[in-house]
Amino acid sequence: DEDIDYRIEDYLAALCYEKNNQKASAGKFYGQVASYPETKPGLKANRIVQVWALQKLGDEMAANELIQKKLITEKDESFKSWIMGLLNNSVSTDMVDRKRDANMLLLEKVQELSK
Repeated sequence: DEDIDYRIEDYLAALCYEKNNQKASAGKFYGQVASYPETKPGLKANRIVQVWALQKLGDEMAANELIQKKLITEKDESFKSWIMGLLNNSVSTDMVDRKRDANMLLLEKVQELSK
């Protein structure tokens, strides 16, 4: 269980609590997502969820640091472009034409729920 990356599940739980005006519970789950250890393995796309959680908690500095440390250094240019588009609330048009994997599609839907 300790090797499982629960960031997406925890983020979705936080969104549900937030939409039901249960701010303390939402904050708890956002905190769990935000504090996911950098050294722990996990889906690289879930770093985006971690950035969103940090932003929800009002920690823009940590969110920007995570973007710089983990996301900007991405070697796959099309994935990097997709990441930056998602973080800027606009999926890159070049990624719309390319095949996106299940994780990418899921995160696009999560972003829609966050609005």
